[in-house]
Amino acid sequence: VDIIPHVVRSLNDSGQADKIIIICPANQVDLFRSLTINYNFEVIAEDLIISQWDIARVKSRLGKFENRAGWYYQQFLKLAYCSIAELGHYVIWDADTVCLDAPIFEIEGKFVFTPSRERHEPYYSTLKKLTGSDILSERSFISQYMVIDTTICREMLSEIATRSKTGDWIDAIMSCLPLNCQSEFSEYETY
Repeated sequence: VDIIPHVVRSLNDSGQADKIIIICPANQVDLFRSLTINYNFEVIAEDLIISQWDIARVKSRLGKFENRAGWYYQQFLKLAYCSIAELGHYVIWDADTVCLDAPIFEIEGKFVFTPSRERHEPYYSTLKKLTGSDILSERSFISQYMVIDTTICREMLSEIATRSKTGDWIDAIMSCLPLNCQSEFSEYETY
């Protein structure tokens, strides 16, 4: 809560954000709306984006790593936003990241992704289970933000859902986790 005004201000000042949406637990919506920020932003309750899952349900699937439920849940929220997004694309932005320089999201009609040196193999093992494909890039795409094409994300989640007996993409992801370490899925790498 303390850093959000700085994050919103930095995104607004960067000139890159047409609209800023904060996604938070339903019991914190009023708190976030009451923040004194002189910029336009919207607050949406998590359960309006993912109604079938909450942190408790995610926690119940993580065994000895139940303390990572919030970490997994926030990744699911970032991807699930595509189901209510009204624009052709949106940027997921980690809430603890202050924008120091204006990021470049698009060049000549093509989205720009920020590669990194992080290479956490469990992410790729989960991705292979989800898609049946090996990793195509030598680089990691773990970043503090990423442009998401709404249509592509919807198609990706639909494809992942077909790999679950329940037809639920979150269930499919949770079912692929071997639970050998605390971090086995990445929304950035998967997208």
